[in-house]
Amino acid sequence: MLLAGLTANASESEVLGGHEGWLDRMGAGVREMGRGNTGTALIDATPAAYWNPALLPFQKKPTLGFGTEVRSLDRNGGYVSFQERLTGNLGIGIGVINRGDFNVPAYDGDENSIGTARPQAFGSYVGVGLRTSRQNAFGVTLQWYTSNLDVGGGVGNVNFVGGVNLGWYRRFADSLSVGVVIRNLGFNERLSADFSQTVLGDDNGIGGFEGSNEDFFPKTVVVAGEWRKTLFHFPWIFAAEIMDYQLKSSLFTPNPAFHTQAMRVGVECGIAEGTQLRLGSDRGDLSFGFGYAFPWHRRRPVQFDYALLLERGWTTFNPYAVGLKILF
Repeated sequence: MLLAGLTANASESEVLGGHEGWLDRMGAGVREMGRGNTGTALIDATPAAYWNPALLPFQKKPTLGFGTEVRSLDRNGGYVSFQERLTGNLGIGIGVINRGDFNVPAYDGDENSIGTARPQAFGSYVGVGLRTSRQNAFGVTLQWYTSNLDVGGGVGNVNFVGGVNLGWYRRFADSLSVGVVIRNLGFNERLSADFSQTVLGDDNGIGGFEGSNEDFFPKTVVVAGEWRKTLFHFPWIFAAEIMDYQLKSSLFTPNPAFHTQAMRVGVECGIAEGTQLRLGSDRGDLSFGFGYAFPWHRRRPVQFDYALLLERGWTTFNPYAVGLKILF
């Protein structure tokens, strides 16, 4: 009876793309993109406050990172981050992620052209991580999110403050590490990251009031692992992540109709001193990348990263993604 009930409910499955949080699901960092957006268990991921705040106390040096990308269909993206270890057991980090569109034709209710819109979204993350042993750490990130559809009257805009991400990181041996992150928690009895979104402008409101729609950022659980191994005289890193998105604002629902799963995998190989090649897959989107550390200064190297992404069944070609990371 239980299985029959779950099967019946599953016929009304929610669609992940119908909920906010798309910026949160797209990943961040050019190195991470090149290896399939696998950064949750990567000890020097950028921005660590976004990927897993428990990584922050393992930072060896203060690190400034930034990058940009231009995708097909006039899409843009970028990020900037700074992270460092304050004490032997405490680390902090900040990160800002931007994604948007350059050129979107806009029309009014009568289908008359009103020009071009440039919708943009920003996610900001402030994280703190505490190391409880040489191999184990916990962390928390406070996030806020703003988006502007650029269609006038504030229609579709979102301004959300107060999302929380919780992270855990553990190194079991020199070659194996794992990370777990629970994303998009809120400050209410359901721990749901709820927000309001304007759906009617001043001219369309009833009685002079604007209309609004209530929505939420899906709670997300990420379980990640990373394995380092020397094969054929080259250092390799193999990474994988499994994500579960809950598409209901309740504290938790066991109904599979309100859960969606996804997977990311990636591999990185050091082919020479300071040079890496990367390959990955994020929910079916294939990516390639490479990195090179410039010997600008013995103690302050500059890491250059490049990534190429194939989307939509490998039919959309995105070759413009570059990033820099500077260690101080």
